[in-house]
Amino acid sequence: MNLVTRRPFGLFGELQSDLNRVFENRLAGSGENMRVAGRDWIPEVDIYEDEQAYHLSVDLPGMKAEEIDVTAHDGVLSIKGDRELVNEDKELKRSERVYGSFLREFSMPETADLENIEASNNHGVLDIRVPKTSKSEPVRIPVQ
Repeated sequence: MNLVTRRPFGLFGELQSDLNRVFENRLAGSGENMRVAGRDWIPEVDIYEDEQAYHLSVDLPGMKAEEIDVTAHDGVLSIKGDRELVNEDKELKRSERVYGSFLREFSMPETADLENIEASNNHGVLDIRVPKTSKSEPVRIPVQ
């Protein structure tokens, strides 16, 4: 089974990036602060599965484990957090890193064991392991 990731707003993000580059190049010599901090961001995620589990790797550079909230409810795995601006007290000349809150949600298949999820933060990458349960087979009920 191939897992297809759909990003319906991905083209809008690409368009925004292209427009930012156009204006950035135009303003580069003006000394303007081209800060994009403060807008919400969407961390990049890789998902794969093996026979035992589903695995998610989420890029969260600069975030500590206590700043990340991972929950599972009604078949949905949610990852959320807030990355704070670290140079708030300095006069920024340029800032390309994105700060703010994020929320990523994933509908998990019926075979995902949401009671036994493991998560660890390793050098800015959140690794999540969702074990698989055995598929429930239909049970034949005798009619009397």
